[in-house]
Amino acid sequence: MPIPRLVRLSCELLLALLVSTGAASMCAAQAAVFQGASVERFQGVGRLTVVSFRRTNLAAVGYGSDIALGFAPDYLGIRTLLLDLDAGFAYSVPVGPAKLLLKGGGTALVGIGALRDIYPGLQAGVAAIVPLEQRCALRLDLGRRVYLVPGDDVYRFWSVGIGLTVSRPH
Repeated sequence: MPIPRLVRLSCELLLALLVSTGAASMCAAQAAVFQGASVERFQGVGRLTVVSFRRTNLAAVGYGSDIALGFAPDYLGIRTLLLDLDAGFAYSVPVGPAKLLLKGGGTALVGIGALRDIYPGLQAGVAAIVPLEQRCALRLDLGRRVYLVPGDDVYRFWSVGIGLTVSRPH
């Protein structure tokens, strides 16, 4: 079955974005790396819960990459691994000891198994990283996600996430 042109182009765009954010992060002097696990709740066309690993690399000037890989445990019951892939940019604004991140980029929902589909899209939002201890912080994410569905449909979701992150200065 041929892959629709829009899906193929969206996947190529997401791959280019992943490569460019990785290259930008490696070239710039990094000020901090935040990585950890979170649980996100998607609300919109339907409801979806995603468990994610998120990594944010910030350069000394306050910008960097923000990538995440998550899966939806609810879909394992129907023999499908539903992955949520995010790749984009983040800009950090210090607010006292915390950081406010403005972020955006590409996203995709990928079904592997009984449901085999790829829904590419875009995401934008904010995240707050609030220090709890020396290297541990609470991460709160709020985002707007738009996924393209074959047949000119669009899925729109709000996502709210909470998790713990470990910071590592460079």
